[in-house]
Amino acid sequence: MRRWLRWLIGVGIGLLVLIGLIFLWNKLEYFTPHPLIAHQRISITLPYSPANEATNMISMGETIAHNFYGGHPGIDFQWDHSVPLIAVADAKVVSIKNSSDMGEPVVTLTLKSSGYLIVYQELEKVGPGIAKGTTVTRGETVGYPHCHVNIDQNGASRTSCQTHWEFGYSRLAPGFDRLCPLTYFDTDARVRIEKLWNSVPASDRFKQNAPNICSNIYFNRDQ
Repeated sequence: MRRWLRWLIGVGIGLLVLIGLIFLWNKLEYFTPHPLIAHQRISITLPYSPANEATNMISMGETIAHNFYGGHPGIDFQWDHSVPLIAVADAKVVSIKNSSDMGEPVVTLTLKSSGYLIVYQELEKVGPGIAKGTTVTRGETVGYPHCHVNIDQNGASRTSCQTHWEFGYSRLAPGFDRLCPLTYFDTDARVRIEKLWNSVPASDRFKQNAPNICSNIYFNRDQ
């Protein structure tokens, strides 16, 4: 084999290795630390301030609308108007993705804090200055829930806003390990979310199906 050809092959292999290392680095930014690697537990708040308390919620683990993979993989927080959503901890933005919900465009925002991933789905838009790679502080506005305008049989309009929120960590292998966030919430957040859940009527079909904030496989799943 000619020397120039060997050199060209060597350069090509080197470039492939470099591209692979860059790809792996970006993936490790998102996935690490692995759950088998020790990491420090964090304390988080709710993804909205006390001035903008949610008016309704659907808990983790319900199987009426999510009868797969252990049930509803997060918590849906709902309002009758748009509110600013906040970072639940000091974190870094690792992903912003466009997707759709019932045919309407929405945004999914993923934050990383001390190895934990915090996911805000069904956003109308992200907050000002929020971009991949930026850091956010606890309480900073990171986005806004997606809102629908529903028309009832009498022709009256009603606004419904919602975000689907998840907490956990990712594995090096594909998949997101969701955690029940209750033991990670600070005392104030725990009181607030329990008050909200208690306000959901016992007749609510989701509450009957999943009576705890974290039900089904997510019950006490906090490690």
